[in-house]
Amino acid sequence: MIIDFNVHFGAGPGAIERRSARACYEMPRAAGIDLCVASDLATAFDDFDFEQGPLPPNIILFAGLSPRFNASSLPTAKGVRIYPTYQQWRFDDAESARLLAQCRERRMIVQIYLRLQDPRALPVSVAIGEVIKQAHKLIQANADVRFVISGASYAEVRQNVDLFGRSNVWTDISHIQHPINSLPKLVELIDSSRVLFGSGAPVMYPYANLYRVINSSISPAARERILWRNAAELLGITP
Repeated sequence: MIIDFNVHFGAGPGAIERRSARACYEMPRAAGIDLCVASDLATAFDDFDFEQGPLPPNIILFAGLSPRFNASSLPTAKGVRIYPTYQQWRFDDAESARLLAQCRERRMIVQIYLRLQDPRALPVSVAIGEVIKQAHKLIQANADVRFVISGASYAEVRQNVDLFGRSNVWTDISHIQHPINSLPKLVELIDSSRVLFGSGAPVMYPYANLYRVINSSISPAARERILWRNAAELLGITP
C-alpha cells in the first residue's frame, strides 16, 4: 500500500492550473498510489467559483483554509491545511487559538505548507525561514495537536531538527531532493516514524518521489513506514 499525504485539486496560486479532484487522483493512481490525502486549493485561495465535482472514494479530505477562515464552522475532515508562506497568517491571534481548539477537540491534523513549488517558479510572500520560526512557537505551545509540515527541504530539516524531531510533528518528502541520497540522510536526522510519503501532485509528478523511496538505501521497515504505515497510523485507518 502507498498513501500520498500531499495532493491538491482546485485552483492554486500563481500559475498552478485548476484540476478536478478526479483528475488529481488519476495521476497518483497511475503511479501505484492507493490513497491520497488531498484538499481544495480553490477554497484556501478564495476561488469559490471553481466546481470540482464529487470526491473519488480514495481521497481523504483535508480542509484547505484561507486566513479568513471561520473556526466555528470547520467542515468535516481529517485535518486542515494552511499556506502561511503564500498568505499572511497570524499564529498568535484569537482566531488561530479557536482553530487549534477545534482541531484539538476533533482530533484533526494541522498541515502547514512551506512550499507548493520551487520558490523560483512560485515565489513566496513570507520568507520560509520566518514561517518555520513562527510554526515552531505554535507547535511548542500546542504539544497535544498533531502537525504535518509539508514542503520542507533537507537543509531546513537539518537546521531545525528540534522542530522536525518533535513527537507531534511529521514531515513529508515532497521537497527532500538534495543532496544526493537525501532520504537516507533525512532518516539519520529524524526517526523514520516521523516521515510521510508526499508527491506534491499535480504540481509535481509522483513518480520521482516514489522512485526515491523504493530505491533509496533505507531499511525495509523504514520504507514501509514512509510509504504507508506512518500515514495510516496518523489518520487512524486500517489498511
